[in-house]
Amino acid sequence: MKALRDVATAFSWMTVLPAHSYDDAHPVRYLPLVGWVFGLAGLGVAELASIVVSGDVAALFVGLVVVSVWAAGSRLLHWDGLGDTADGVWGGDTPERRLEIMHDSTMGSFGVVAICMTLMAQVLSVSAVFGSGDWWPIVAAPVIGRFSACVALWTIDPARPEGLAATLAGGEGMGPWAIAALTVAVVFFDGDPVHMWAGFVGIMCSVLLPHMLSRPVRGLTGDIIGASILIVETVVLIGAALMAGV
Repeated sequence: MKALRDVATAFSWMTVLPAHSYDDAHPVRYLPLVGWVFGLAGLGVAELASIVVSGDVAALFVGLVVVSVWAAGSRLLHWDGLGDTADGVWGGDTPERRLEIMHDSTMGSFGVVAICMTLMAQVLSVSAVFGSGDWWPIVAAPVIGRFSACVALWTIDPARPEGLAATLAGGEGMGPWAIAALTVAVVFFDGDPVHMWAGFVGIMCSVLLPHMLSRPVRGLTGDIIGASILIVETVVLIGAALMAGV
C-alpha cells in the first residue's frame, strides 16, 4: 500500500527507527505523524516518572530525559541543523558564504550558543509542564514542530540542488495539506483555551519561521528544516508553560 510506503519513508528520514526508505515515496505529508510518536514517547516518560519521582528537582531530570529521548530518537539530526543554521545565518555576509558555513561540519560559536539556549529552554519548559500536571505540550510540541517541515518543504524552493530539501521539496496539492493539517488538528480536540492559544502561536511560527530562516540563504536547506522543528517545539513548550502560569 502506497500510504504505508510513504509513512515508512517519513520515519526513515526523521527517526532512528529501522524503517525502509522508498525512492518514489511522498513522506512529507506524514511528518506530523512522526511527531506523534515523539510526543507519545515523551508522554510515556512523564507517566512513568510520575509514578516513581516527585518534587522540583525530579521534574528537572524528567525534562532532561524527555528532551534526550526526543534528541536520540531523531539521531540528533535537528540539533545539528539548528547549530549549522545559526552559524550560517549569523556567521556569513552573503547567501553563498552562509551556505558554505552551513555545509561545514565544524560547529562555531553561534551554533554552540543556539544549541545550549534551546536545550535549556526545552528542558526547563518540559520540567515546568510536568510539574503542572498538564502534559498536553509534551505531546503537541513535536507534532506542531514537524508541521513546520511540511510548510517549509511545500512552500520554499531549495537553496541547493542536493540534500534533504532538494529531495523532498515541492508542492503536492490540497490532499497532502489536508492530511498534515488533520494530523495536527487532533492535538486541539480537547478545546482547552491554553492549549488553543499555545498551539496557535506554534502554528504561526510553523508558517513564518522557515521563511525567515531561508531568506538569508535564498532557499531551503535540511539544516533550516531541523532548526525550524526545534524552534517551533520550543515556542509551543514555553508558550504553554507561561500561559498555564507555571
